[in-house]
Amino acid sequence: MPIYAPVFEALYAADIPFLVIGGHAVVLHGHQRNTFDLDLLIAEGNLPAARPALSGLGYTSYFESGAFLQLTPPANLPPLDLMIVDQTTFNWGRQTAE
Repeated sequence: MPIYAPVFEALYAADIPFLVIGGHAVVLHGHQRNTFDLDLLIAEGNLPAARPALSGLGYTSYFESGAFLQLTPPANLPPLDLMIVDQTTFNWGRQTAE
């Protein structure tokens, strides 16, 4: 997933744990699925740090609700969606993914 490397690197640099979810998670598990945007799960406590990390790449917010943030990408990166959950749910997701 080299096209997503800048996103992953920016979140790693900001010490923000995340999980790949959605269509790309399905692909990573070996199933064919057409998808273009990147869906990530993050804990709500990490959202304040994620915003500047992602805006530094050129992402801008175009839709936000309590549990969802959709970002418009810069020209060189794909669309990005964040699902925002509480820390307990995020921890459960990490344990399940391992």
